[in-house]
Amino acid sequence: MVKIEQLDPLENNEFNFDKEDEYTDISGSEFSDSDFEDDDLDYELEEESLLERLAALKDIIPESQRNAVSNCVGSVVNASRYGLSLVGKTAWVLSTTALVLLVPLALEMEKEQALTQYENEARLTQQGPQQALQPGVYPPGAGMNAVPGSAPPATTATGQPGLTSPPGF
Repeated sequence: MVKIEQLDPLENNEFNFDKEDEYTDISGSEFSDSDFEDDDLDYELEEESLLERLAALKDIIPESQRNAVSNCVGSVVNASRYGLSLVGKTAWVLSTTALVLLVPLALEMEKEQALTQYENEARLTQQGPQQALQPGVYPPGAGMNAVPGSAPPATTATGQPGLTSPPGF
C-alpha cells in the first residue's frame, strides 16, 4: 500500500518562491524539459506485459464483478458458436440440395431447348424447298420480311396498310 502524507508548505518552508533557485530558469518554471526523461517511463512500460497488466486487474476488480463479466463473455461465445454452427449447417443443406436437384434440372431444360431448336431447324429445312416452289406462300403486300404462312397485313378501307376497319363499314 502507498502511504499518503500531506505536507503543510508554511510549516516546512520548502516552498519559498521568493528566493532564486539554481533550478529556476528564465520562464519561471523550476524544471526544464530535459530534466524529465521519457526513457525511464518507456522502459517501465516495455517490461510490463499485457498479461501482467490483466493479472494486476484481478486485485482491483471485485470477484463478483469478474464472475459476472466472465459469465457474460461465456454466454456470448457459446451463442456465437451455436449461430455459426447453424449457419454452416444451413449452407451445407442448401448447397447440396442445389447440386443434387437444381443442376440436373437445368441440364435437362437445356437439352430440351436444344432438341426443340433442332426440330424447328429440321422442319424449316424440309419445308424450305417445298414452299419456294408453291405460289402464294407469302401473303400479298407482305414484302421480303414476311414469315411464310402468316396472315396478310391489315389494311384500311382505302386499301392502305394501317388500322383495320370492322366488318360492315
